[in-house]
Amino acid sequence: MSILYLIIGVAVWGGIGYLGDLVFSTTWLVWVGVLIGAVGGLTLVFTHMTRQNKDR
Repeated sequence: MSILYLIIGVAVWGGIGYLGDLVFSTTWLVWVGVLIGAVGGLTLVFTHMTRQNKDR
């Protein structure tokens, strides 16, 4: 389940960045979106794992 946080975060934010590239005629917003999605996904994975370890 944790890997889905990372995959979905990158896909969603990368898609938002891609749409931003289309609207603003840039080429770098997709990479910003992918970076935000990766950081957000890793944060969710870390939070999920630490909460699971506290329950044990």
